[in-house]
Amino acid sequence: MLATRPARAATPASVDQADARARPIDLSRLGLTGARPIVADLAIVVTLTVAAFAIRYPYLWTAPRFRDETFNALRALDIYRGLYHAYTDVELYMGSFFNYAVVAAFYVFGPTIYVPRLVVTLFGVAMVGATYLLGRELGGRIVGIIAAAFLLTNGVLIAAMGHIGFSANIAPFFSTVGFWLLHRAVVRNRPWSMAGAGFFFGMGLHTHPIIVGFLPGAFLWLLWRGRDWFRTPWPYAAALLFLVAYSPMIAYNVQTAGGSVRHALYTAYERPDYVPVGRSATLTPATYLDRQGDYWSMSYRTLGGALDSRRGPADYLLDPALLATVALALAGVVYAARRGYSLPIWVIVPFSIILPIFNATHYDVEGDGRYFAPALPMIYACIGLLVVEGAGALQRRRRTPLAARAVALAAVALTLALVLAQIPPLARFYARSSRVEPTNQSLIAAMDDLKAARRGEAILLDDNLNDRKVENASPWDEASTFRIFKFIMEFDALPYQVAEVDAAALAAWTARRQPFILVVSSGQTGKDTAELNRLIEQHNLRDLNNRPARAPRPNDRYGIFRYTPPT
Repeated sequence: MLATRPARAATPASVDQADARARPIDLSRLGLTGARPIVADLAIVVTLTVAAFAIRYPYLWTAPRFRDETFNALRALDIYRGLYHAYTDVELYMGSFFNYAVVAAFYVFGPTIYVPRLVVTLFGVAMVGATYLLGRELGGRIVGIIAAAFLLTNGVLIAAMGHIGFSANIAPFFSTVGFWLLHRAVVRNRPWSMAGAGFFFGMGLHTHPIIVGFLPGAFLWLLWRGRDWFRTPWPYAAALLFLVAYSPMIAYNVQTAGGSVRHALYTAYERPDYVPVGRSATLTPATYLDRQGDYWSMSYRTLGGALDSRRGPADYLLDPALLATVALALAGVVYAARRGYSLPIWVIVPFSIILPIFNATHYDVEGDGRYFAPALPMIYACIGLLVVEGAGALQRRRRTPLAARAVALAAVALTLALVLAQIPPLARFYARSSRVEPTNQSLIAAMDDLKAARRGEAILLDDNLNDRKVENASPWDEASTFRIFKFIMEFDALPYQVAEVDAAALAAWTARRQPFILVVSSGQTGKDTAELNRLIEQHNLRDLNNRPARAPRPNDRYGIFRYTPPT
């Protein structure tokens, strides 16, 4: 017969009972000791999440430039308008939860281009709160605050993930809650936490398959640390809830005979933007070692929030704050394992072996730092545990209260310095990405001018704008200017047509003797500029204010003109 819950496992007191045993930095100084525990925790979570939103809000819609997130947003818009229902997102290996979360936000805020990024930001804010709970479970409130503070200022979490409306960027929230509940279930003997962990891991996998790389280690840790649980119904309830959370993807793959798997394999081994020309997707010992190097370089920068561009790898490797954060993280993970919290090692080691097998070239921090993001809350909690218990041990060796207080202040100063050291790289990233034209701001302003000047005319969007795709773009990818103009016009329900605009196409449009607005590519050479000037003069194209117009320079990328048929 299955027991209702296992016998309580023996656990180091510093991990299980940190509130009672190891509290070197007195919480009474924060005014929390007299409060009821739930009130104190709620006050801390609210403070952290408000701070998380405040630091994420600047540049939310301006940096980075809108990427292929526009396709995910348009999928949600079609669902909102009743035109589409789906089990999966645009990428067939991700479920549609994020699409429907955006749809729900459309009903609250209205269907605008700004909502998808806001949704991701709110999940990122919630992840900070979940990180506090994970750290709180491990070693008390101060540990939770330290863990959440590192996550709070990490630029990869803030801008590279929190400012991109993409399903993968909410997956770490679900995995963070899953890791918290799993640890809570085993250490504190909480059956419902075990069941909840299964559901949240399922939601993590639903939102992005990267979570599958973290699950083998979590399962092995449970076998090692909580094997008695398998004599109870709770692991099986967790498995059932995992399947419930992942059920849309299961249904889709049953209907399509493994469509998600085929798409994932295509992405890993054939898709141009994942396997660029000149790089082999073939796995050999040499390529695997190269990928390991890329993976650890990405993880190193992601851990310290080094999102900015620098001259070379040495600039990151020799960064004192980045080195100190990584060194403290390594020491913290080892220390936590010795004190009974070995889950990070069990999870990260298998993931680090698995990912380079399937990921050939995607190790860019801005685009791919999210792969390592699910590990960050556990690592930061380990840092918090090391700082708190290390400071406590040093305090106990001091013979005077003044010396003990100095140790506490030094611990606070070190932690605060490393937390704040993540902000300058984020500021440099914002400064660079907000200046590189065309920016979101300039493209949105151009479309606002078009909408204000439009008097019901049709809009002709030049397909030549799509010639400036990024290197190794996917077949269905689009250049930034072309993509963003389509994105805005779809949300604003502006009628437009796409055509390759040349002399013949423009002659055909003007022959209709109907007014229209032309959004045309500037071309890429002086010859293109001269030809466009000839067409402007031939068809008497004007600017939006009906003044004489000239062709844009190639660096301008596009021009917007009005055609009014002669009377």
